[in-house]
Amino acid sequence: MMSDLIYLSELESHFHEASRVDIVCVGDSITGWNNIRSNEVRVQSGPFPTYPQFLQELMPELCVADCGVAGAFSKEGYDHTTICLGLFQNANYYIIGYGANDMAGVGNIPDIHERSQKIISNLEKIINKVLKKQKKPILLNVPKINGNRFPIATRLKANLERLDYNECLRDYCNQRQIPLVDIYSRLNDGHFADGIHPNEEGAGIIAQEVYRIFQLI
Repeated sequence: MMSDLIYLSELESHFHEASRVDIVCVGDSITGWNNIRSNEVRVQSGPFPTYPQFLQELMPELCVADCGVAGAFSKEGYDHTTICLGLFQNANYYIIGYGANDMAGVGNIPDIHERSQKIISNLEKIINKVLKKQKKPILLNVPKINGNRFPIATRLKANLERLDYNECLRDYCNQRQIPLVDIYSRLNDGHFADGIHPNEEGAGIIAQEVYRIFQLI
């Protein structure tokens, strides 16, 4: 029996469906849109596809919840994940993808390595909360930006930021024995719909990489 993807922004009118969720995807707009951060009209999906819909197609026997929120920072992830843990009490897996917005230059720590460590510190709080609830965390690293949309200096800076963060995240995951999905090395310029958001092909690749991790755990 095939399950339908559940969007967090729709859950208010389909609350009874929360109990059937197996996999919860939390993160920023690379995960999903679910624009529930303000009093504006709630939006289930944004202008570009995201990986949870393709993951649901790859795993039809399970139910996936898309709980990504556009514009979310890693420091917001703890409260957001706590809400999801309360809603989806039967879910066993939490796929966590934050960090891209932390590198956008708004209120961020200037030192690249210090910033990487701060993001991981925020993620650790989320992971510990997930583990305390006896759920299994899976992390996503941060993808490249679309080099065709930015000047060379911006591309170089963004790549340095992402390389440092992703290396720190890999080391952290190895130490904690937490599965890590490497989307940085899998997406290239042709996999983006704009400067930072994957297109349909890119979202499908992320889903395939997540699915591959599930085959190993």
